[in-house]
Amino acid sequence: MANYIGAVQFQDGEKLFFSYAGTTDIARRNLFLDAADVVPEENRNLPKVQDEEDVDVMPYYMHGDPDVMFRSRASRSLRMITGPVSLDEVDWESRSNITFGQQE
Repeated sequence: MANYIGAVQFQDGEKLFFSYAGTTDIARRNLFLDAADVVPEENRNLPKVQDEEDVDVMPYYMHGDPDVMFRSRASRSLRMITGPVSLDEVDWESRSNITFGQQE
């Protein structure tokens, strides 16, 4: 499996880092303060999210490609991507009543 280190960028410019599964094109939800600490962990269920913010998702950021692949949401306090983790989820969310990451 091809694993990459990507980054999310918050509106204020802060970046947190994540593992990106290149084979399946899915960002893993866990966010890390330092790219050196990123480990490929499976996505887990989200706890109740109180501080969700819009972020730019850049899957290949630490590999010389700072291009934004898609927009999502993330929680600084949980250090997790709380919105869509793939282009497919972004597309699906835009065409449905489902919001990825929201708990009932």
